[in-house]
Amino acid sequence: MKYHVVNIEDVRWLLGHTGGFRGGYVTDVQVSKRRLLDEASGREVPAGTTVTVVIRYRIRQMVRVAKLTIDRRHGLLDV
Repeated sequence: MKYHVVNIEDVRWLLGHTGGFRGGYVTDVQVSKRRLLDEASGREVPAGTTVTVVIRYRIRQMVRVAKLTIDRRHGLLDV
């Protein structure tokens, strides 16, 4: 399932849907930084950062895995 978290109502849905990741732990973190070359100045400029976190948690006696991706360019959290 893919879900875009854009506002506070989406965050409430995420926490309710996952039980707040109660008893969960982070298994993986990845950070990706993009840069572009500004040809006029010859310098590299930041073009965005993406952070991906994988969380294992239990809800209703089942182990689940959530992959959260935060894209700094757009301010979106994909679940």
